[in-house]
Amino acid sequence: LGFLTFVLPIILDSIFSKLAPQIFAANTIAMLQVPGLSFRDVARRKRRDRVLQVLIIASALGGLGALATFAARSLVSMGRTGLVASATLASAGVATVVVRRWLSKTKHMAPADVITEADRRTGATVADSGSFLMGAEAQGKAASSRAVQPEEWGRG
Repeated sequence: LGFLTFVLPIILDSIFSKLAPQIFAANTIAMLQVPGLSFRDVARRKRRDRVLQVLIIASALGGLGALATFAARSLVSMGRTGLVASATLASAGVATVVVRRWLSKTKHMAPADVITEADRRTGATVADSGSFLMGAEAQGKAASSRAVQPEEWGRG
């Protein structure tokens, strides 16, 4: 219940406000920090946003369902059995998900995430990369010369 009432609305708000910021407002927590907006104003705006979000999601799912039904009927009308049509649609859906995940693997990754992924693929460890977070004992003498000293923290 907590996910549906707290986490999911924040996720939906972030997605929809990025896609259409002129239509959808930021999440509730961010809106409550805006001077001049009362709690009632925020509640009204978020209610409107929720209705629009549900309508858009329902329309998209309905459209996908209609497309899948059309595709299944088309396959069956071409002489395919229902099982073959269903298997074809299911495999197309799985292939779409796999390709999409593969293509978006590094999209929007922070540089540290890319380094971590590269280290994972090559078998490198944090000690190999010379992180200043590890002590000189773990990295060897050469790593300690690369470490940022406390007096340098404030400098760019």
